Amino acid sequence: MRHRRRHRPLVALLGLAPIALAGCEKADPVALAIADVERELAEIHPGGTAAADPGSRESVYRSAISALRAAGQSGTDAQRDAASLLTAIAEEGLSRLASADAAALESRLVDLAARLRATADRAVAELALAEALATQTGDSERSELETGLAEGRARVAEAQARRDELTGQREALLLRAEGHAARAAEHSATAGRLRSEALAADPDAVAEIAQRAYEAQRRAAAEDTAASDLRAQAERLDPEIAEQSLVIESVQAEIQALNEALARVDQRVRDAEASAQSARASARSAAQDAEAILDQFEAARTQADELWAQAVTHAQAAIASVGRARGIDRATLALRRGESQQRLGEIMDARARGLSRSVGQLELLAGLDRPLPFAARLDALIGAYEAAADEAAAGAADAFGAAIAAYEGASTRDATVRDRLDRVRALLAGQRPPSDGAPADQAG
Repeated sequence: MRHRRRHRPLVALLGLAPIALAGCEKADPVALAIADVERELAEIHPGGTAAADPGSRESVYRSAISALRAAGQSGTDAQRDAASLLTAIAEEGLSRLASADAAALESRLVDLAARLRATADRAVAELALAEALATQTGDSERSELETGLAEGRARVAEAQARRDELTGQREALLLRAEGHAARAAEHSATAGRLRSEALAADPDAVAEIAQRAYEAQRRAAAEDTAASDLRAQAERLDPEIAEQSLVIESVQAEIQALNEALARVDQRVRDAEASAQSARASARSAAQDAEAILDQFEAARTQADELWAQAVTHAQAAIASVGRARGIDRATLALRRGESQQRLGEIMDARARGLSRSVGQLELLAGLDRPLPFAARLDALIGAYEAAADEAAAGAADAFGAAIAAYEGASTRDATVRDRLDRVRALLAGQRPPSDGAPADQAG
C-alpha cells in the first residue's frame, strides 16, 4: 500500500469514512484511485495542508473529476457513491473559484460605476455651466451655481458621514476578528500541548487526552472560522468605502468647477459666450469619456455574468453528483442535497443582487437632470439587466425552495440543520442572514 499523508478524510465528513479507502490493503485500483483523489482534495480543501493558488486548485478539481469519472464506472456501489460525493466536492470547488472571480468583477463594477457617475456628473455640470453662461445674466447664473455648490457640499458631507460610518463598522469587525484569532491561537496551543502529552501518556489515558486535544483543535477551528467570517464581512465593506471616497473626490471636483464658474461670472459679459463654448466642449468630452467607461462597465458585467453562469453550471453538476450517491443514509443524503441546493441558490442570489446593483447604478445616470448622448443605450442595458436579475432571482428562489425541502428531509432536531433552514428561509424572504458563508465551505 502506498504511503499517504494523514488528513481528515473528506468522505468522513460525508458519512462515508470507510468507502474511499475500502480495498486499499488489497491494492484495489478503484479504491486507490478514489483515495488518491480524496487526499488531493483534502489538501486544498478549507483546513487542508496545501494553500494552493486558484489556478492550481482548478487543476486539482478538474483532474479529480476526470479520475472519479473513470473510477465511478467500474467500482462497487459503495465506491461509486464515494466517487459521486467527491465529484460533488470538486464541482463545488470549481463553482467557488468561478464565484470568487465573479465577485471580484462585481467589486470592479462598483468602481467603474463610481467613475462613470463622476464623469457623467462632470458632463452634466459642464453643460449646465454652458447654459448658465449663455444667458449672460450674472444674477441668475450665480444663483444656480451657488445652489449647485450647496448641493455639492451636502453630498460631500453625506458621503463623508457614510464613509466614516462604514470605516467604523469595518474597524469594529476587525477588532472582533482579532479576539477570535487570539482565542483560536490559545485553543490551538492547548491542542498541541495535549497531543504532546498523549505521546508520553499511559495507553489507558491516550484516548481521553486525544479527545481533549481534538476538542481544543475543534474550538480553535471554530474561532478561526469566526475570525475569517468577520474579516470577510469587513472586506465586503471595502468596495462601498472606496465608492464613497470616489464620490467625495468627484463632487469636490465639481465644486471646484462651480467655484471657477462663479469667478467667470464676474468677468465681463463679452467673455461669456467664449466661456460657454468652452464648457459645451468640455461637456462633450466628458460625455465621450463617460461612454468609454460604460464600454468597460458593460464588458465587465458580461464577463461577471459568464463567470456566474460557470459557477451555476458547476453547482448544478454538484447537485447531480450528490443525487447519484444512493448508498448513504437518507438524512445525510438530504443534508448534502440541501447544502448543494443552498450553494446554487446563493450563487444565483449573488448574481441577481449584482445585476440589480448595476441596474440601480445605470438608473442614476438615466435620471440625471440632462440626458446623456448615450441615454438610449443606458435604457437598453437597464432593461436587459433587469430581466436577467429577475431570472436569476427566480432561479435562486427555486434553489432555496429545494434546499428547504431537502433540509426538512434531514434531521430537523439537529441544530446545524435548523440553522441552515433559518438561513435559507431568510434568503428566500430577501433578507441577508448574519453569516454569508456557503454551506459547502463548512461541511465539505
